[in-house]
Amino acid sequence: MADAIMMVLREFNLVEKTLALTTNNASSMIFCDTSIAEELEREFNNLNFAHYRCAVHIFNLAVTQGIKLINESVEK
Repeated sequence: MADAIMMVLREFNLVEKTLALTTNNASSMIFCDTSIAEELEREFNNLNFAHYRCAVHIFNLAVTQGIKLINESVEK
């Protein structure tokens, strides 16, 4: 995944303009972010790159879990 993202960034000359990556909380995306950050730092001396986890995705996971707990209580 990181290779594909870097390829697109290079193709559109966005590598030096890239400031951050926003993803869900999947462990594969966190690994992807680490790979991209390391490559940007190594090749382009971009030390300001940041990874943000999507707040809406986190909120959705919390609400879904809450609804599940409420439904289990109501069914009893």
